[in-house]
Amino acid sequence: MGRLPSLVFGCAVVSVALFSCMNGPLVRTSTAQPETLDPNAMQLSIVRSKDGSFPEQLLVNGTTLRLQGSGLCEWGILGIDLYRAALWVERPIANASEALRADRTMVIHLDFVRGLSKGQLRSAWEGSAKANTGDSMPRYAKAVEQLCVAMEDVGDGDAYTFALEPGSGMTVLRNGREVTVMPTVEKVDLERFMGDWFVIAHIPASSEKAAFNAVESYQLKANGTIATTYTFRDGGFDKDLEVLQPNAVVWDETTKATWGMQFFWPLRFEYLITYLDPEYQTVIVGRSRRDYAWVMARRPEIGEQELAALVQEVGKQGYDVNKVRVVPQRWPDPGHPVQWGR
Repeated sequence: MGRLPSLVFGCAVVSVALFSCMNGPLVRTSTAQPETLDPNAMQLSIVRSKDGSFPEQLLVNGTTLRLQGSGLCEWGILGIDLYRAALWVERPIANASEALRADRTMVIHLDFVRGLSKGQLRSAWEGSAKANTGDSMPRYAKAVEQLCVAMEDVGDGDAYTFALEPGSGMTVLRNGREVTVMPTVEKVDLERFMGDWFVIAHIPASSEKAAFNAVESYQLKANGTIATTYTFRDGGFDKDLEVLQPNAVVWDETTKATWGMQFFWPLRFEYLITYLDPEYQTVIVGRSRRDYAWVMARRPEIGEQELAALVQEVGKQGYDVNKVRVVPQRWPDPGHPVQWGR
């Protein structure tokens, strides 16, 4: 089991920027399904007392941490309440520069008092990081991106915990359990990736459960976003065409393999390129929640052995392969915007 690279995270707890694990890894990556508890994964339960106060001490892997401060964090000029936050440290932190050192064990805990989307969390994290790192922000840009990928939508009552240990990096926990983030491919050439991809098989979203002749098409725009068109016939080869046109942004500028797909404003949904063959002929797209997956190819049909190998890869990524549906493809298809076999 590996870990992702380092990150910095800023949070307005007792008026300091809280931590950075510059030289350590970040979040565990795992092929385990979210509901499968990894016995090696960290678990950390933080329970507030009846009066709302946080515990004075925490024990993390044999190290006793003491509460340094807590408070209600707000966002924006309107002062929108986000979460109650607390900071426990191995040794007291006197200023922001000490908070940005990774030589002591620290735990930050956020109890959310408002539901927030992944996109809203991203805005808050990025704004906080910029405010707390100033001119150093470019140095931490990739790290902040990794944190944004690890986060998911939260509801009122959800909690995130960030545990930083020297030499071990930082672990992110959601509601007391360690977050598992699906690994992506190391690098995607976006220009080469653009164009038409036939959906060969999928674990479908509700809107595409009866898709026929499904094709996902990408076009790189001048501003760096990706115009996406998902076209399929709903329920049979002779049924009406359905067209979805979300817009994607690249969330990980290093690998280009993590996107945010926006079907409606302001929400963006995680879109991970988890497998891509060297010739850019087959691809698997998935999500950390292991809820949906798409096996796609540059042609509408692939061999049985090749399909079986790709479905096996989906299984290795933590999905239940019994949920995989093979998408019927029959071409040419008069009236379909994608041209094939004519």
